[in-house]
Parts: sequence; structure tokens; C-alpha cells
Amino acid sequence: MDLNTTEYNDIIKRIKIKRTIARILIFITAALLILSFPIQLKFNGEIIFDYKGFQSPALFFIIVAFVAELIAHIIICLPIYNSLFEECNAQKNVIMLNALESEKRACHLFYTAYFYLGDFDTSIYYSNKAIESKTQSNKLAGLFNKARCEFFSDRIEDFKRTVSEFDSLFANAKFSKRQTAIISKYQNVINLLSAILNKDNEKIKEFTIKLQPWQDTKIVNSFINYLKGVASYELGDKKESTYRFMAVCDVASKTVLGELSEKYLSDINKEKDTQEN
Repeated sequence: MDLNTTEYNDIIKRIKIKRTIARILIFITAALLILSFPIQLKFNGEIIFDYKGFQSPALFFIIVAFVAELIAHIIICLPIYNSLFEECNAQKNVIMLNALESEKRACHLFYTAYFYLGDFDTSIYYSNKAIESKTQSNKLAGLFNKARCEFFSDRIEDFKRTVSEFDSLFANAKFSKRQTAIISKYQNVINLLSAILNKDNEKIKEFTIKLQPWQDTKIVNSFINYLKGVASYELGDKKESTYRFMAVCDVASKTVLGELSEKYLSDINKEKDTQEN
């Protein structure tokens, strides 16, 4: 995919302007907060500076600035988020991220975007950065993404090592109830990928049933549909796999999932034609 397109220049320019406005609002909010507090300085027991604080009007402006800043933040973040998670446009998402976000601050967005773009090498690069994080949940999310990249790019031995690291960290680290629920869904994906790799039909059936999206977005649901399509194909259920792959193509055609689904559909049609002849 061509990432040098100027197709998204206008939206990027608008977001940059809104981001500048948001930063100004942050400065105004900080200034008003300072002005709202009384300040008194004494020297040798005598008051040399006594500021009562700009109380009532300041409080009003603080609230206005805070609300405006919050709205500006949402306006800035939503187009980037929606470009992948709702529009399922991997190219647009990668272009916007590179123009607007810092990889250090948004490493998880970068490795996710490049995965759905089909650039697995770059996705693994950012996954490794996440794995270096001090936060255990970030490490596991990075390992999960790295594992699926390795599976999709046929790096089987690397995939097995990453899965082993994922399982070990998950078993030995402590997570909140909410984090554990999400990570368990990651683990079901990894287990299904391992079962597909080993052509273990019983395990494929087991983990396909357990498969659930960890996030209610179009792109994650498309990923789950794709995996169920692959699982059904491996089990010989061409009707179910066709349904799943077509669902992916309808929603996520501008991602690697759409490209791979089209290849599966082509293979299914060729097999059908061969059988009829």
C-alpha cells in the first residue's frame, strides 16, 4: 500500500489546528487555576504581597476551559481511532498516526495499525517496544500482537517462542479482574492459532467456541470473523467459512484481513468448480 498519498492531508491539517487550540486551552486552564488561589508573602512578619485570588470569574473560566479542552481532545482523538476501529481503513490510520502521534506515547496504536495494514515486520518492531514496557499488561498486549504477526507471516518457530513467553507472563503476573478478562480473550486467540498450526481439529473446535472479541469494534469483530472463517475452512465447513470471509470483506476490505479473506474465497470457489467438473 502507498503511504505517501496526500488524500488525508486536509483532515490531518484540521486535527493539527485543533490540537494547537487544545494546547492553548491547557495553558489558559493552568493560568486561571493559578489566578484563582490567594497568595500571601511575608517578610520579617510584615505582609509584602497579598493577592486575594480571582475567585468567582476564574472558576467560571476554568470550567469553560476544561470543557472546551475535553471536547477538543475528543475531536482530535476520534478521527484517528475511528479510521481503523470503525472505518477499518488501515492505510488511513497508519498515515494519520505517523503525522499526528508519537510512537513512544502511542506504541500500541502503531503496532495494531501496522498489523491490520499487513506490514508485519513494522508491527513486530513496535510490539517489541511494548514488550520492553514496565507495565505487565502492556507487555502481554505486545506479546499477543507479536504472536499473531508471526503466525500470519509464517514465522512458526518465532510464534512458538512468543506464545511460551505470553503464557509464562500471564501465569506469573498479577492483573486486575478486567485485565484478566481481556488477556484471557487474547489467550483464546493464541490457543486457536496454535491449534490451526498443529491441525488439531478437536482443539480448533474448542477454541473457536471460546473465541470472543476483546473490544466491541468493527475491526476486532472482523478479526474474530476471519479466525472463525479459517477455523471453519480447516474443519471442512466451506459454507460457514464462506459466510465468515464474506463478512470480513464487507467490513474490512481495506485491511490485510480483507485481502486474505478474498484469497480464501477464491480457493473455495476453485475447489467448488473442480468438484462440479
